[in-house]
Amino acid sequence: MSLKLTNVGVTRVVLYANGVQVGSSTQAPFTVNWDTTQTSNGLGYLQAHAFDAAGNTTVSFSRNISVNNTGPATPAPDTVSPVIGIASPLSGAVAGIFPVTFNYSDNVGVVAVELLVNGQFYGRNTQAPFTFTLDSTSVSDGDYVLTARAFDAANNQGASANVTISVGNNTNNSGDTEKPIVTVSSPPPGAEVSGITPVEFETYDNVGVTRVVLYANGVQVGSSTQAPFTVNWDTTQTSNGLGYLQAHAFDAAGNTTVSFSRNILVNNLSP
Repeated sequence: MSLKLTNVGVTRVVLYANGVQVGSSTQAPFTVNWDTTQTSNGLGYLQAHAFDAAGNTTVSFSRNISVNNTGPATPAPDTVSPVIGIASPLSGAVAGIFPVTFNYSDNVGVVAVELLVNGQFYGRNTQAPFTFTLDSTSVSDGDYVLTARAFDAANNQGASANVTISVGNNTNNSGDTEKPIVTVSSPPPGAEVSGITPVEFETYDNVGVTRVVLYANGVQVGSSTQAPFTVNWDTTQTSNGLGYLQAHAFDAAGNTTVSFSRNILVNNLSP
């Protein structure tokens, strides 16, 4: 605080905050560096006492001030657990390769989802929407219990209800055992994509393809049950950078196949 008192003969100025001495100066122009952290926060006042060589003294009028050395409030710890449910598959029969998708929510945000099969850890996904792809042909036919666990940044976790699936890859009575064929025909290899991008396929099956599911970097991003099975891919839901597309094709008998990867570059960065 600078007190510019120009009366001839002033020898000392003493500064008071809320009636408590907080500094003094004997050198014109009598500036005092006041450490406000030593004064209580809130409304207050300053006064100056001036002295001359003869011992005469006077007190200034009060100057109202507000002291605020309060730091930012410490946020309350996050103790709310995420909520998660298995959206697909529903309990029932499955065959071939199929995605496991989830409905989830959290007061701050879900950062990871773990999948358990029959109570045993299967995998962890840290990229939304946290989809897993299961290949039921790698296990024996029978019943399996799926459970999901969701985690937030504070490591709170929530668990889903169980979903029981019945794997049946050896119950095809149609006689059709020929797998479909599928390739990604558009966009071309190495294409740079952004926004909503249509993805087209070439398909073949001896009876007929019934469904095509599109994956970007291993995460399901769309599906189609109507030939020619075009999927409008929202690339803004996929991380920017190099990546790949794959298509899974299914026929009515439950035969399925996976296409070769198609490399692409996602670029949704603002100019």
